[in-house]
Amino acid sequence: MAVRWEFLSWLTAGGLALAASPVLLAGPVLVLERRGPVQAVGRAYRLAVEGTWPDVIALLTGAVLVPALAVRAALWALDAVPAPLAITFTAALAVTVLPFQASVLTRAYLQRLAWRHTALQDSAVFPETVALKDIPSCQNGHPEPAGTWLWRLVAAVLLPAVLYAMTATANLLDRPELHQRPVTAVSDPAAAHLTGDGRLLLLLDDLDTPPTLLACTDPACTDTATVYAGPAGEDLWRDVASAPMPGGRLLLASWATTDGGAGRLDLLLCDAKSCTRPRGPAGRVSAGPHEFALAVAARPGGGGLVLAHAGESGAGKPGEQTVAFTSCADLACATPVTRQAAVLKVPAYLDKEDGFALAVAPDGRPVAAQLDATTGAVHVVSCQDAACERATVSTPVRGSAAPARGFALGTPRSGLALAMRRDGRPVIAYQAGAGGAVTLLDCRTADCPDGRTTRLSEAVHGPPVLVLDRAGRALVAYQDVTRDRIALTSCAATRCGTVPVARLNGAGGRLAMTLDTAGRPILAWTAAHDRDGGHVLVSTLLDP
Repeated sequence: MAVRWEFLSWLTAGGLALAASPVLLAGPVLVLERRGPVQAVGRAYRLAVEGTWPDVIALLTGAVLVPALAVRAALWALDAVPAPLAITFTAALAVTVLPFQASVLTRAYLQRLAWRHTALQDSAVFPETVALKDIPSCQNGHPEPAGTWLWRLVAAVLLPAVLYAMTATANLLDRPELHQRPVTAVSDPAAAHLTGDGRLLLLLDDLDTPPTLLACTDPACTDTATVYAGPAGEDLWRDVASAPMPGGRLLLASWATTDGGAGRLDLLLCDAKSCTRPRGPAGRVSAGPHEFALAVAARPGGGGLVLAHAGESGAGKPGEQTVAFTSCADLACATPVTRQAAVLKVPAYLDKEDGFALAVAPDGRPVAAQLDATTGAVHVVSCQDAACERATVSTPVRGSAAPARGFALGTPRSGLALAMRRDGRPVIAYQAGAGGAVTLLDCRTADCPDGRTTRLSEAVHGPPVLVLDRAGRALVAYQDVTRDRIALTSCAATRCGTVPVARLNGAGGRLAMTLDTAGRPILAWTAAHDRDGGHVLVSTLLDP
């Protein structure tokens, strides 16, 4: 309760520091008076009672604050140095400040002994000379040689850092090697994409601000530049869909609001420098007032676009959701062809943007997936041909009759991610309900009437993200609130392994993931309560 509020936590920490400050005097008592640890602490408190508040402040400043600032400055200066080497340098610095700490503590200890023999206003008596008479370890007015205790102290200070450096270097705990860096202020990363020259494009999107596209200025992402900030006001975009295009570009698609509440499809083609509308005349693809879910994908070989959109039609029955596919021969979608493919039974009040996904098979067949977060059911709409003249609907995950555990309006959004294997079989990762499990569904056939399901984690915040690596393994990233971590699970057939990527540091809204030019996962997420303030963090796994 004391650390729940920032002001109270500072007050509590300050009170504890003041209450424990006399323990600092136990060091000189332990060494010079040769008392046991318990006796030394008791004597230190008795000596501290004879001091004043300025003495306490001076003691804390010299023995704690200045050395801590020195170590902190070293950590900041060595931020770019590998961790084992930086820890060793910091430990060496800690040893160098020991004489300074010792002088501060010894001066405070001798001063308190001197007060017992002379009044402060008596300048005829040198306080340290008087104090030395009471120290059992003194011989002829001089302290006894320290002997081997100094080397033991140095070894005790260095030992934890040496052990940590050895463990980190040998990776005895089998932790993944990461390159992590903050890139921007707080916002939810909706998608990550790699440009043709290996730079990262990061799409940020939340409910309060227009979507923003950031580009890393170099492959290491040491800095970012804003490529595009979405429209605001009456032209405000709804949730943005994105898809990688041939040549390393990124396509953004969204329903832009129009008069009457209907939606008009808006497309942008982006690279690391700017976003422009695709060349050529734009066709008109419209959405009804209740048609919000949208997904976009490129056809294999650069053969245009496929759009999947879903929502409640005004003429439909309550609880029915129509799913339609729009085929475009070019990036401007000059001549769109829309076909309604299915009608699904999904609650009308369900937030569907993160539960709707699209993928295109190598032969050009579009496949869409819809999650019913209230029951955990997964619906798959598979086109039988590239034009989607015929489609089948399957429900490989039936879900439960009752609402999914933990589901309530206003809880973190459930979600679904879809990827396509080279043989045309869909792979789906989904999470239903605020505390639902992350599950991986590997379809057995292209139309996915059933599949192999693998439960990956419990108590997850927000939807998972999914990519397939070059070996065909399914990589699923999610926010594991039970273990307070960002986790990455890799699945090949029936075998799955999970590695912790980073501490969660406050659950953000969404994750984003892509692969770099070497096929290594790059993850982006919001660290809402990081020590340096909230920001989006980007991590690259160097040893996947």
